[in-house]
Amino acid sequence: MTDETELHNVEHEAAAPAPLPLLHAEAIDAGPMLAELAAHEDAWTAKFDDGDITAKEFRAGLAAITDRKDAIQWERQKADLAREMAEGQRMNQWAGAVKEFMTTTGANIAKSYPAMVALDVAVKKAHADPANRGLSDKAILSKAHRMFRDDLQTAFGPSETSMGGGVDHRSLDKLDPIALEDAVASMTPEERDAYLR
Repeated sequence: MTDETELHNVEHEAAAPAPLPLLHAEAIDAGPMLAELAAHEDAWTAKFDDGDITAKEFRAGLAAITDRKDAIQWERQKADLAREMAEGQRMNQWAGAVKEFMTTTGANIAKSYPAMVALDVAVKKAHADPANRGLSDKAILSKAHRMFRDDLQTAFGPSETSMGGGVDHRSLDKLDPIALEDAVASMTPEERDAYLR
């Protein structure tokens, strides 16, 4: 399989299934339920004021209404907590993909702050593109990396795309010995092996 075919396959890789939630809770619309309970509480108070129920019945009714309110509040808090935990899991998953990318493919990019900023812009563009919805984190990073390389090549020509995008061996062969030594020293192990073959 060629590098281009592998890159194409990665860029079209579907997103991995979301991790199982640590806490599962359905979001609820508590507003109408709480409004209904407030109306019941008002009606119960009116019955007590009119003498239709005893103080004991009134307290028991209010306790039941309060218990129901507390249960609704808990369900709402649990849903909020589940949502926050799912967002945290998602962020951890993304951070893991970025760390893996930056220690492999993007290792040379990590050495340069301007390159990191340029890659960050490409990542944001890749994330914002509706066509990329449903792709894996690895695929998003791969597309962003391709955009980054294309931008570098457009701006500086093919010899500059070696930063995290492969080495242009033709341009290296034109360097003086000291510049060649520096260029080889800045390569990733994979790039160095490919060049020395």
